[in-house]
Amino acid sequence: MRKDASAFPAGSLFREGFLPFPAGPSVLSKLMKNGARASEYENAIQWLVTAHLIYQVYRAEQIRKPMENYKDIDDFKVYLADMGMLCAQKDVRPNHIFFMEQEELEDFKGGLTENYVFCQLMANGFRPFFWRNDRGTKEVDFIINRKGSLIPVEVRNSENTVSESLKEYVKLYKPDFSIRISGKNFGMEGGIRSIPLYAAFCLNADMGSPFPCRDDISIRFYRYSPDGKC
Repeated sequence: MRKDASAFPAGSLFREGFLPFPAGPSVLSKLMKNGARASEYENAIQWLVTAHLIYQVYRAEQIRKPMENYKDIDDFKVYLADMGMLCAQKDVRPNHIFFMEQEELEDFKGGLTENYVFCQLMANGFRPFFWRNDRGTKEVDFIINRKGSLIPVEVRNSENTVSESLKEYVKLYKPDFSIRISGKNFGMEGGIRSIPLYAAFCLNADMGSPFPCRDDISIRFYRYSPDGKC
C-alpha cells in the first residue's frame, strides 16, 4: 500500500491520504492535539474514511437524541476498520494478544482493546459517539443508541474496572444502565452490565437483551446456538 502511494505526485489527495495511514490513527490524533488545524488534514482523513480504512467517532457535545445533531465535527477520534491491519502495522503477533505481554504492550494494549470493541460495535449495527466533560478530565469511550436509550460503554483491557469517568457520566445523565466491556465475566453490579471482552459481539443493536439467550445478565456463561436458544 505504501508503494502504491509513492506513484502519486507529492501533495496530491491520494498521497496525502496514504502517508498518515501506515503509522495508524494515533498519528492523526497527535497532530490534532499538537495544535495542527483539522483542515490541513481534512483531505487525507476523508480519503481514508471514504476508502473504509478508518472511521471517525465524534464527541457528543450534548447527550441528547438524535446524537448526530449534537456532534462536535472538530473533535473526533479515529479507529482502524480492521484489527488485522492494525496488528500488522504495529507488528503485534498472535501470542502478544493471547498472553497480553504486560511490558511489551503496556502503552498499546488500551488502544488495541478499544479499537477491537469499536469494530464489534460497528459490526453489530451501532454508530457510536464518545463523551468528554468540558474540563477535558473525564471521558467515556463510547455512547451508543440502543433501542432508543443512550447507553455509555466503558472499555477496560483488564479486570481493573474502576472508572471515575463513568461515575461522573452516570451522575450527570442517569442512563438506564451502563455497559462495561472488560476482563471480567458477565454480571450486573451498581447499574453496570458487565460483558467480557471475548463476548463483545453479544451487544447487538436489535436485541432486547445485550445477551443472545436470556435477560438474566448475572449468568456466568452460556451456550450459543444459531437460532438464539440456549
